Amino acid sequence: ENLIEDIEPLTILLSADCPQFQRLSLMSNNVKQIPSSLGLLTQYTPKITSLNLLCNPQQSVRNDILERPCEKMLSYIGNRLTTEQRNAAIDKIQLHRQQRNNLLQGTATTENVSVVPPVLLVDSNQEEDTRTKHIKKQECQGQNIGVSSKNSNDSDVDDNNKVLNELQQSIKELKTQLENLSLTQAKKYALKKSLAMERSKLIREERRLSLRK
Repeated sequence: ENLIEDIEPLTILLSADCPQFQRLSLMSNNVKQIPSSLGLLTQYTPKITSLNLLCNPQQSVRNDILERPCEKMLSYIGNRLTTEQRNAAIDKIQLHRQQRNNLLQGTATTENVSVVPPVLLVDSNQEEDTRTKHIKKQECQGQNIGVSSKNSNDSDVDDNNKVLNELQQSIKELKTQLENLSLTQAKKYALKKSLAMERSKLIREERRLSLRK
């Protein structure tokens, strides 16, 4: 009982990401409309055996239909889909899958690809001239260089610590939310997905900082 009003996003999520999904109870919420796209669950989550939508203020589907076995209820709802509605719902499901795959591919690329710096071929005379200019520049700047470098390093350390603390706090909050026994399966799935993403970010950040040391 989470006072959920709009269940179409949940329908798209289940259809796109949860082919093994089996049971869902949305009883006694605030669902105002049962989308016809819900009927697609028979196609995308074929193992679903239980769906409870009773005691909601919606008036689009009669209670005697909602009391039918899950397969028959979804079949009834799915038969109300027009061709245009079906195509629009399928487009949303495919778009969600594409966005998920892009996110996973981006994470994998960030973790696995190492950047190789280019090799520059420098003439020996140019190299000597450049080194001389650099030494003279350091002598002119004197101790200001050390002060500036120290301030910059301190600032970088503070920023890095802030990022790590924020990620660790986010992970802690997500873990706390998952301990709530009243969560629906869909809400648990969404929280676990967010937790995995935050952990992945934390690992990448820790690796980045270790490489800089």
